[in-house]
Amino acid sequence: MLFSIMCVKWAHGQSLSSEITGMERSWAVSGSFNTSLTKSRKFNFSNVSRISSGYEPESDLRALVLSNVSYAFSPNYKTTLGAMYTTTSGFTPTLGFQMTGSRKLWQWMVFPNLNVSKTPDVMTLSMIQYLHSMSTKVKFVFRIQSLDFINGRGHLFSTFRFRSGFVRGRCQFGAASDLNLRGNEFDFEKSVGVFLQCQVF
Repeated sequence: MLFSIMCVKWAHGQSLSSEITGMERSWAVSGSFNTSLTKSRKFNFSNVSRISSGYEPESDLRALVLSNVSYAFSPNYKTTLGAMYTTTSGFTPTLGFQMTGSRKLWQWMVFPNLNVSKTPDVMTLSMIQYLHSMSTKVKFVFRIQSLDFINGRGHLFSTFRFRSGFVRGRCQFGAASDLNLRGNEFDFEKSVGVFLQCQVF
């Protein structure tokens, strides 16, 4: 999901992408849609959805949906207003501020959001990516993504996702590794697997 959010921010007009990830104990499918709402492309709409579960039949299905309308007051800075849905918390209004940048072979993004509820929390998405051409048709990609939740009581949850692989045409594929941290004690779990990400348009 994280890369889906991030990749559409460099897109123009409309874009649709999807990603499938298979880890040791779980799988995930995510998709994103982004479109400009005005000819000036100042106002945009984006939606990102992710479902995941374990391989056992009795495993719970987890879902996360994030939708927002953004206003770009410069090419690299946007304010956002939207809502988030998760299977654990339901619907939550969100306010955000997004910063993006690129330099030669690097791209980065930081996207903090205030989730407005009785017990508000701050959710921050971030990414840094390295993309290098190996030939006219193949590129090497290395990406680190993170998703962090904190509130007045401290750290709630963080995930760090490492992706390393190749880009050919509209698709990326390669090795995946996830590190999850929970609570103020930062109890962690890690897993490895593979990923496939494709830009539909």
